[in-house]
Amino acid sequence: MVSYVNVKTRIEAERSLDAVDRALLMVAEARAGLGAMANRIQSAVNSLGEFFDQNQNSESGIRDVDMALAVTEMTRHTIKSQVSTSMIAQANIMQQAALQLMRA
Repeated sequence: MVSYVNVKTRIEAERSLDAVDRALLMVAEARAGLGAMANRIQSAVNSLGEFFDQNQNSESGIRDVDMALAVTEMTRHTIKSQVSTSMIAQANIMQQAALQLMRA
């Protein structure tokens, strides 16, 4: 750290320049460390963003499957209901036909 610079003599000026050079080197090393840390943080942020996107895509796929299952169940119940109605109608027709045969 440079707290005092003396340039009265050549030797003192050289010592002051050496001190300034060391201080600049320390600043450069600190900046490099901070830059590396910033890169690691940015990488972590990017990874979390990708994870979030993948998680949303997975959730969307699960919802699609859930919806398809619900539609399949509804269709199955509708078909059963239509079959039941058709069977009752056919039974009524057969019953009426039998009654007509017995009257004839």
